[in-house]
Amino acid sequence: MSVSAVSEISKDTNSWNVKRKNAKRVYAEVEDYYGKKLKKSEDVKIVNCSVKAGTACTKLIKEALSSVHPEVSSRYYGCGLTIPTKLSGKKVLDLGSGSGRDCYAISKLVGETGQVIGVDMTESQLSLARSYIDYHMKEYGYKTPNISFVKGYLENLTDAGLKEDFFDVIVSNCTVCLSPDKRKLLTEAYKVLKFGGEMYFSDLYADKVVPETLHDNAEMWGEGMTSALVWTDFYKIAKEVGFTQPCLVSISPLPICDKKYREALEDIHYVSATYRMFKLPTDEEKLNFTYKGTVPENEDQLLFDHRTVFKCHEKKCNDFKMAAILKNSRYSEDFDFEDCSNLDEHEAVCYKPVNPFEYLAQLKSENRMPSPPPCSKRK
Repeated sequence: MSVSAVSEISKDTNSWNVKRKNAKRVYAEVEDYYGKKLKKSEDVKIVNCSVKAGTACTKLIKEALSSVHPEVSSRYYGCGLTIPTKLSGKKVLDLGSGSGRDCYAISKLVGETGQVIGVDMTESQLSLARSYIDYHMKEYGYKTPNISFVKGYLENLTDAGLKEDFFDVIVSNCTVCLSPDKRKLLTEAYKVLKFGGEMYFSDLYADKVVPETLHDNAEMWGEGMTSALVWTDFYKIAKEVGFTQPCLVSISPLPICDKKYREALEDIHYVSATYRMFKLPTDEEKLNFTYKGTVPENEDQLLFDHRTVFKCHEKKCNDFKMAAILKNSRYSEDFDFEDCSNLDEHEAVCYKPVNPFEYLAQLKSENRMPSPPPCSKRK
């Protein structure tokens, strides 16, 4: 089965899981669920995601994750691994930072000259995260903390004191789906990113809108089953906000492990997917580019997304959208660029949105199906 391009992304993104009217109720229920009901990763009742759902772990990332205090790691509730390459010295924002696991791993990767800020609305999670700042700074040998945690709503980042056009990278681990207003969240994320900045995040996606009759179940919302965006809505909202077309990095099947909820959701299917998208200037140059092999741990080739690999010293031609991303992002020094002189000879590369469910089916047909998250202790 080949992956079919989506000819038209849905024009209607007004379904209630894009924006809910009773935002205060959603905030209260999510805060109660993650602040009181869940005490450790194993308490998740419907699905349980592993770091395998994100991009592959490099040695540096593995070392960073293993350096995080066990109590912090035990309160991890993400659905992927949201740590991209080339973070040294960068300013990184984590949306929905929870216990701080990803923040502390990234804190090690950005180094003492970098900066990491985690934003969360749950006081108990923030308290836990803050209590380990000194521990990790001592562990990493930093004289001055490069990390802080801010209380705030992801739909109002500037109101929480975050500067516009400031961050090099935004990460988020299974948090966008919990928002009562996804469009506002992505709009705020776009505001605080620098031009050339990237949003790199994992989240849950559905293949169809979940019936509104299920929206009062706080547990199902809290674990992303009723709060997940339909994937077509995600693509449309990202475009409306101003981001580049989302690039699918990796994907994992997401079976519903709990029989009761599996029956309630009937024929709705889910995936855990990691995407990356960028905030770029409007001007676009016609450039060809060549990877120099200078990204640490990616000297021979750099995997950019599920279909794009840059091999060292191999020229890429007529891929002008990708050239714009690379030229304006933190990867600019890792590529050589040159003006394209053969515009009349070759048509520019044009990427169309990929249906993640069809892509997953293709992987299955090729015996390359990713492992689903573990469903231990679930019936």
